[in-house]
Amino acid sequence: ELDSTLITAMIKLAKTYAFTNEYDTCIDLNNKALKRAIKQKDRTNEAYAINALGTAYWYRDGDNDKAQEYYEKGAEIANEIGDKMLQSYFLNNLSIIFTDKGETEKALKYMKEMLAIAEALNDKKTLVFAYNNIGTVHQRNGELDIWFDYAKKTLTIANEIDNKNGQGYALSNIAAYHVMKEEYDIALQNFDQAMEIYKKLGDEQQQVNIYNNIGMTYRKKKDTKKAEEMYSRALDLSIKIDNKKLIIDSYNHMFDYYRESEEYSMAFNSLFSARKIVKELNVPQMLANNFYWTAKNHSDRGDLDSAIVYLNRTMEIHQKLGNMSMVGPLYFELSVNYAIKGDIDNSLEMIIKSSALLNEVNDTKRIPWTQFFTGTIYFFKQE
Repeated sequence: ELDSTLITAMIKLAKTYAFTNEYDTCIDLNNKALKRAIKQKDRTNEAYAINALGTAYWYRDGDNDKAQEYYEKGAEIANEIGDKMLQSYFLNNLSIIFTDKGETEKALKYMKEMLAIAEALNDKKTLVFAYNNIGTVHQRNGELDIWFDYAKKTLTIANEIDNKNGQGYALSNIAAYHVMKEEYDIALQNFDQAMEIYKKLGDEQQQVNIYNNIGMTYRKKKDTKKAEEMYSRALDLSIKIDNKKLIIDSYNHMFDYYRESEEYSMAFNSLFSARKIVKELNVPQMLANNFYWTAKNHSDRGDLDSAIVYLNRTMEIHQKLGNMSMVGPLYFELSVNYAIKGDIDNSLEMIIKSSALLNEVNDTKRIPWTQFFTGTIYFFKQE
């Protein structure tokens, strides 16, 4: 019994280190807890330690695949011992990972399973997370009104049980909904309420996210001075807490701001700063994203040769990762760039490859565009 209590204490202590962004210490403690749990055959704490490790790697490195591996291993243990609450934790975390990876059908499947457990146990804290995350999946699918309904449900239950984190999540989502509806003043009111909650909680990671979202809102309002101020606050705070994932995210927001303002040199500086950290973390998916936007920035300023170089670099990474659903659209973008250059032969070659791959992965949204563009290229070739 004492051994089990010690393991639980180690996992909880590790969580405090995670909260202060000391992830190396957090990971070290959780690994020690995991070894003890395995030695003592304490399956419950083994699963909790695995869960904590997956989350730590995700926050520290932004490594979705590694986090998924840990969560799936922990979910197996939770299922074996029949611990419903533990099962709900892993279902929640897996749904977040799959949402982040853009695999919304899988994410929704896990969330509905979690919701069923929460309703059966009448566990309102878990219901808060379930409603919040189901809403997020619908948002990714473009189902904004369903997302908004779930955000309101989340806030109602969070208020009922005084769950501050839930209130913050819900207010942030309600604000984001109003941004999409171009109701910027209402959005800012909700973001401000969320910020007040996170400041009281001392949650600086969420404060970074809110600063970036407020910056985006001011950007859409065309208040560039306030937008730049908020983005700078986000970047400074993310650097202060040394959260590499959030530093990259903040640089990406700065890039969006400068690109939209057509300050291409400043936009490149933001991308290069982010890339330096991405390379330290060695997360190929993030590097591919950085290369892609580098290509777009070159294209915007009319440097099509450089854009083509970076699109090819992006594609090489996705091919190595086996992300073929991403390769087809990249061939399409290469085709467009070659066409603008007047290189019709290369444009035609790229669009044919794009069409073949999109048909292979059954991308019904993009297939009509490739068909239209293929016809256009053939027309120019004849001309």
